[in-house]
Amino acid sequence: MITNQLLEPVTILTDEELVERIQSGDMGALEALMRRHNQRLYRIARGILRNDADAEEVVQDAYVRAYRELHQFEGRGPFCSWLSRIVVREALQRMRKRNSTVNGRGFPTGGGSEELDGQALDRAPGPAEAAAGEELRMVIQSAIDELPARLRSVFVLRCVEQMSTAQVAECLGIPPETVKTRLFRAKLRLRRRLNRLLQSGVAASYPFGQERCDRTVAIVIRRIAALQGLASEGPT
Repeated sequence: MITNQLLEPVTILTDEELVERIQSGDMGALEALMRRHNQRLYRIARGILRNDADAEEVVQDAYVRAYRELHQFEGRGPFCSWLSRIVVREALQRMRKRNSTVNGRGFPTGGGSEELDGQALDRAPGPAEAAAGEELRMVIQSAIDELPARLRSVFVLRCVEQMSTAQVAECLGIPPETVKTRLFRAKLRLRRRLNRLLQSGVAASYPFGQERCDRTVAIVIRRIAALQGLASEGPT
């Protein structure tokens, strides 16, 4: 029987306490658990699959699988790690199927981001700054998407989701040293990619378009003409 126990606010409960309620049929606890972990799980799936719609579907599938297999959670580690492993498996399985459909091959082989620190401004960003921030986010996301799958999955788990090396190793089923190696390679590729983008962007900075050029020329000529007029009048 599905119930919605409201003995105490579910938002203050731990994951493990929510799991206990879910097992007794509390759908309110299930909703609270999903809202707590949606962003993290989506980022993991999105980082592996590079597709928004696929990532959303994988998260949904993962929640369903987790609900069905909830009795298998033994509490030996954090519930979020157990849930993350399910998402990783679902995402990798979908990637294998997608790659097999597209090119007849299986999972492709691959060959925290560098911290982007800065002082936060006291004031809220204006529209131009917000647009620039969004553009920068898209550039970084695109660079991450271009990483080989094996590097990308490690990078997203380790740097975007800030899992520990041990947690990433457990999620992906690889040795911790492999996590470190792939993370190093991912950062190196990202650094090179972003450096190339930065250099091309710097070269194209402060564009002096035709309209601005015309306006500047007109203003300068007008000001010089005014100076010549004053000089021709001479002292009075």
